[in-house]
Amino acid sequence: MFGKCESFGHTIEKYINKEVLVIYIMAALNTNEVIYKIESQGCPDCKKLNNFIERHGIKVDKTINISHCTEEEMMFVSQLGIMSVPVLLKFDDNMNVLDMVFGYDETKLQKWVK
Repeated sequence: MFGKCESFGHTIEKYINKEVLVIYIMAALNTNEVIYKIESQGCPDCKKLNNFIERHGIKVDKTINISHCTEEEMMFVSQLGIMSVPVLLKFDDNMNVLDMVFGYDETKLQKWVK
């Protein structure tokens, strides 16, 4: 059973159906943290975020491009309350939301650099 995320008050379990859940859990098998990136085609801040990710070697486990995503991915994004891109999400190994960074905020992103 999934635990409750203390900082956001909800779990990944609420966001996606069982079939999609398998995809997200698979990404968590070899790490203590799982990182997802939500982006859109042609988004200037998404390009800046991608450059930051590459420059700092941040491993993104799943990218959802809202310009061409599945219905399940769009449901996942909307149920998280994401209204704009880019967004980086960090989950623990139980798929609880640990952190979110909305937009391109280099100061907030620095704490993601290991």
